[in-house]
Amino acid sequence: MIKKFLSILLLLTLPLCAYAQQNTDLSQMTLDELKTLRNEADAQIRTRQLPDAEGYIDVLDGEGYFRSPDDKMEDKVRLTGDILSIQLSRHQSFYYIISLKNNPRMIFIVDYDQPSDEHRFIPGDTVTVYGTFFGISAYSDEAPLISGKPSVQADLVILAQEEEKQLIATRENPVKNNVSVFYEGTIWSDYADFEFEITSVKRGSSAEKLVKGMSKYNITPLKKQEYFLIWLRVKAVAAPNGRAPISQEDFRFVSADGREYRQHFLINPSSYLQTIYEGTEYEAILSCIIDKGDKPLLVYQPQSAQPLWFDPNSEVSQ
Repeated sequence: MIKKFLSILLLLTLPLCAYAQQNTDLSQMTLDELKTLRNEADAQIRTRQLPDAEGYIDVLDGEGYFRSPDDKMEDKVRLTGDILSIQLSRHQSFYYIISLKNNPRMIFIVDYDQPSDEHRFIPGDTVTVYGTFFGISAYSDEAPLISGKPSVQADLVILAQEEEKQLIATRENPVKNNVSVFYEGTIWSDYADFEFEITSVKRGSSAEKLVKGMSKYNITPLKKQEYFLIWLRVKAVAAPNGRAPISQEDFRFVSADGREYRQHFLINPSSYLQTIYEGTEYEAILSCIIDKGDKPLLVYQPQSAQPLWFDPNSEVSQ
């Protein structure tokens, strides 16, 4: 009898031991890691509190809800996307204008009566919505952003869990010359997907000679400075409505010791960054006046959550 009791006690204890082994020492985690863990735990708790979390249908690309809304009325749906805008409804709930993650041109309106103790969202957040589809919003010339859009009455809105991806094109691991890199569209690029590649670089006297050939009014650097020119291949892979806005203002040169250089624009450049359309590919020149001898990095969309970093310092022509 005692042997049987001990066996049962051991079986009950094993899962607790396994749980203890899997536990992370919270005191060793950074503040950002703790915040991420808290948000993920909160999202899991709220999702599990739904009566039937698995019963919500993924809207996929969302187009079926726009083309045949009557067939899907009152469907329990699930969608993930980026918040473009937040508006207050007449009954003091929130309207979230959401662009679907896997089809950014498809916009949903989400009406959510958010409890006061829940995480507040801001434009740019990626969220997952659980709710009921209730048709297409009224058409209105006065409010085009919410006019004629698929609409969902939300039961729950949570921050979407971030996908673990290989860290490439980071400041610690920047992209080298002659290597193409893909940028997945975000709110910062108007949801246009791009492909980039640094094809050539010039600096110093050869760069200055080329610049002066474009226009004699291009400035002459100080003795402790020099020109740094980058030829960047750009391709608009995909874009909502086909249009992919891009300009030199989307890029910054950053010194080796972490200082952001002042932007520099050439007079009469032979090529420059400009808005293009889906499928278009061309090469543009980016310019900067840097400290002589510095080895700067180039960064695209530095204010975004996942900027692209480039190391243009290999095979540089003097």
